[in-house]
Amino acid sequence: MRPGEIIALRWSDLKRDHALVDDRYYKGEQDDPKNRKPRMVALSPAVKRDLSTWRAFAVAADALIFPSENLRTPVKYENLWQREIKPRFAKIGLAWADFRCMRRTNSTLMRAAGADAKVSADNRGHSLKVAMEEYTHSTVEQKARAVQNWRI
Repeated sequence: MRPGEIIALRWSDLKRDHALVDDRYYKGEQDDPKNRKPRMVALSPAVKRDLSTWRAFAVAADALIFPSENLRTPVKYENLWQREIKPRFAKIGLAWADFRCMRRTNSTLMRAAGADAKVSADNRGHSLKVAMEEYTHSTVEQKARAVQNWRI
């Protein structure tokens, strides 16, 4: 998901096996998702476990999952990036990475793992064309397999 979609999530958006992405925060304002289409996003078992643990701190059923200190507005993802994510990335030599890089990594790793390209693109809110042309890169292993049995 995009950062603005994540911070717009409410506990009521979480279903048993997915999250409903039907809004986002962009430049501090609540808005529709980037492509204007609500979508269901599958959540991994690890994310579901983490959210279940985090749920103990929620104040209301329809509360934001990631609120700011006043509990009425979402946390600013720019602050999360600067305070939490960027320092951790820097420690492992990824100070250059950004949210787009994380989405590209997700796209590339999902493809390398054999995930259906359309399903993966839908989960991120991309068209298949954008997902394949802009976000997904082939791994060296995939390239090697492609030419392994190739003959002229």
